[in-house]
Amino acid sequence: MSLSPTSPDLAQHQDPEIPAAPVISNKNGQKLGRKGLETRGRLTDAARRLLAHQSPFDLTVVAIAREAALASATFYLYFDDVQDVLYALSDEAGAELRELDLRVRPGHAEEDALAFVETFYELWRRHAVVLSYRNLESDRGNPRFMRLRTATAIPVLNRLCDLILAGAVRNGSGKGPSRMEAYAEGIVIFSAIEQIAAVTLQYPEESLHPVELKRAQARILARTIGWAGQR
Repeated sequence: MSLSPTSPDLAQHQDPEIPAAPVISNKNGQKLGRKGLETRGRLTDAARRLLAHQSPFDLTVVAIAREAALASATFYLYFDDVQDVLYALSDEAGAELRELDLRVRPGHAEEDALAFVETFYELWRRHAVVLSYRNLESDRGNPRFMRLRTATAIPVLNRLCDLILAGAVRNGSGKGPSRMEAYAEGIVIFSAIEQIAAVTLQYPEESLHPVELKRAQARILARTIGWAGQR
């Protein structure tokens, strides 16, 4: 996962290739009206329902169209192929993750960090199939999914970075970490939370109890941002 912007001004990092607004036209370039948006939504909803009981690698255009009670030809007015639908679903899930915030109150760092971790786990649970697919395609080097994965993580990483730097100031620890160092620490924490969330959902019987894992991550996060025990 590429999460290291070349500019030190990390908060301004944006990827222009990630859609910044809802899809407004179909594959023929025609503007989507209410009916078109509803039809596109029926297709994504159909794919989401099918993913509840089958692998994304088993999805077909015919199955999605049938589930949506539409003709297969209609599918191609809105999507190029099955992967295009999976990308759209991944982007929808990513939009929720991008809104994930961590608000830390002095003296309540571990409590607030645990709330953040639990919210992350819940988001991951609801979107596990498409997020796992997104990450797999990203790890395989698919540029489109790599950019999407990065764009999803950047806002959360910037927030973690800000908290780590603010914690160093509050602690009066002299020379704190540079922004790049704080950002790197944020990447380590974010990646660990994401990976453990995925593993505990995929292999629950073989994992430590999720409650203990969440608490451990909260403690580490609270210590890293330097606010643990502050009043």
